[in-house]
Amino acid sequence: MELDPATCYASLLAKDRRFDGWFYVGVSSTGIYCRPVCAVRAPQQRNCHFFNTAAAAEHAGFRPCLRCRPELAPARRALSESSGTDAFLTSHIPDAAAALIAEGFLNQHDVDALAGRMGVTPRHLLRLFQASYGVSIVAFAQTQRLLLAKRLLTDTALPVTAIAHAAGFGSVRRFNDLFQQRYGLSPGRLRKHAPDDANGAPSAGGRAARAEAAPPLVLPLVYRPPYAWDHVLAFLRRRVIAGVEFADDDSYARVLSWPVPTGTAMAAQQGVAEAETPPGRVAMRDGWFRVTHAPRNNAIVVQISASLTPVLAQVLPCIRRLFDLDAQPDRIDAHLGSLADGLRGIRVPGAVDGFEMGVRAVLGQQVSVTQCVAKLGRFAATFGRPLADDPYRPTALTRTFPDAAAFDDALRNLSLDAIADRLCPIGMTRMRARAIVGLAQALSEGRVTLRPLAVSGATLDDTLAALQALPGIGAWTAQYLAMRVLGWPNAWPEADGVLLKQTGCTSATALRAHAARWEPWRAYAVMHLWRLAGDGVADKGAVRQTQT
Repeated sequence: MELDPATCYASLLAKDRRFDGWFYVGVSSTGIYCRPVCAVRAPQQRNCHFFNTAAAAEHAGFRPCLRCRPELAPARRALSESSGTDAFLTSHIPDAAAALIAEGFLNQHDVDALAGRMGVTPRHLLRLFQASYGVSIVAFAQTQRLLLAKRLLTDTALPVTAIAHAAGFGSVRRFNDLFQQRYGLSPGRLRKHAPDDANGAPSAGGRAARAEAAPPLVLPLVYRPPYAWDHVLAFLRRRVIAGVEFADDDSYARVLSWPVPTGTAMAAQQGVAEAETPPGRVAMRDGWFRVTHAPRNNAIVVQISASLTPVLAQVLPCIRRLFDLDAQPDRIDAHLGSLADGLRGIRVPGAVDGFEMGVRAVLGQQVSVTQCVAKLGRFAATFGRPLADDPYRPTALTRTFPDAAAFDDALRNLSLDAIADRLCPIGMTRMRARAIVGLAQALSEGRVTLRPLAVSGATLDDTLAALQALPGIGAWTAQYLAMRVLGWPNAWPEADGVLLKQTGCTSATALRAHAARWEPWRAYAVMHLWRLAGDGVADKGAVRQTQT
């Protein structure tokens, strides 16, 4: 993205939050780089240098501001705003690679593996990335690790060793050396700037407390305002799965199980034993998080169980996607026009697990929200794992939702009749049972990928085709998953009953033509139309299929 210095400086003077995370300003008179919303007095224009990324600013020799904290800035949206389905694979490969790097992909893999994930050669990826981000892939990855470490040093009292490993450094010595070299101070000196209520488990005599017994971490996640928090919370509250999720008038909480490949440094940090995990599978690390709103800071505040500390690099982006924190509401609202007048800053809630959302979509076909969540609760009670004791965990959270591989293993050697005997008492028909079993098999065997397109490397067309080739999954279900799991902003649930009613259209063809005006943000238009039907506003009774 080519930056216009005059526009950037005007945004800096206005402290315009629309541009937060889209550029950074390095000040030559101080050697510091800031977000455009930094509260300090704006520097003179001749001293300002503008960069697309924090990594580019650090590569130019600037250090991050301790006041506005560049590590907190919202991310650039990785997906193309084009309505074309696979545009991002050709024009946004660097953004997709950057999103993967930010989630720690290079902590366990090399650049060749990253290029393979993107479907290009390493040389081509390196060239594209350098042209787009102005730095090498290795330099970008180092900046991401350092900024995560800086965040944990500032906001928590975790031991430096735990922070180094969570940020992706292979050794504490390497972390200390690079931190000193890049930021001009040691991790210990930076920690002196941390607030007095920094949370986490401090080291005691060199021995950290067991992760499960440690208090949760508390971290802010910033968004670009406006943010329709009440709508998002109400939308999630109507859909909570008993034992797995909880929501009240002020917060949302849920269990989170994160995969940890065996034979890795991350697995060793978490005490994951090779013998406990079947060959070819990954171990699952259980934890939880709870989210509240901090509107004065344009942020949500997340409590995260200490058991998830080693995978924070992956968990934090997952929570950001669940709450759609990296959206640009000003552009979306302006494009949707009068449809957005009733509620600015609406978001499309994402998902923490593709299989869970797939089961939700299948079970929710042609039934009410209440019926769907009741079935989901019985499904989790039957196949989920009970959680280990944690005195800090909300009492309503008691068990995991099963992952696709575990569910597939549980039913693999059963006959079709035996599978039906296990699933039908939960409240599903044999057709729905076959659809869920087929989805689990496809996911565990790698025939279908249900992860955000920005980090999966899969194409939208191929994913939708693979989904619709499975029994019991049609166009509506596939588009619903594209909307909430794949993160495709132009997703459009075909022939949706509420959308037909709200628009006055009489056919799917007419509805599709009507929705063309909202491209490339049709998924946000869906949320508005569902809102107008009463969803995400208050519990006004059952609304069919469209609101699972």
